[in-house]
Amino acid sequence: MLPICDTHGSTIAWFKDELIFSLNGTPLAFLKDDNVVNYAGTHCGFLKNGFFRDYAGDIVAFMRGATGGPITPPVKIPPPAPIPGVVPIRPAAPIPPAAAMPTFSWSRVPWEAFIMAIRKPPAPPKIIPPAV
Repeated sequence: MLPICDTHGSTIAWFKDELIFSLNGTPLAFLKDDNVVNYAGTHCGFLKNGFFRDYAGDIVAFMRGATGGPITPPVKIPPPAPIPGVVPIRPAAPIPPAAAMPTFSWSRVPWEAFIMAIRKPPAPPKIIPPAV
């Protein structure tokens, strides 16, 4: 298992075989292409080049060796990796929103809100028909 780290380099979750686990081994989410989807079937955000990104393109968390973002903090010694829990059946993945341009900024969205998909994707722009 690979540690997923926060802005301080502390382990906040684990990654293995395109699955994301909590610190105690509970399955939280899975990858569908570059999209992070939780087991409620909700799109959480994106994983690209080792960075977990929110809908604004900001970085929520990272894995060692991440590229294409800011300099990451030193990774603290992770706790022992847990024994992974039983992985639930994957729900159908939703149609993902378009990813925002990646930034070099750290997100204000905490990991727990990211993985639970508490923040919703931005609504598509409203098209106002021209006055006739």
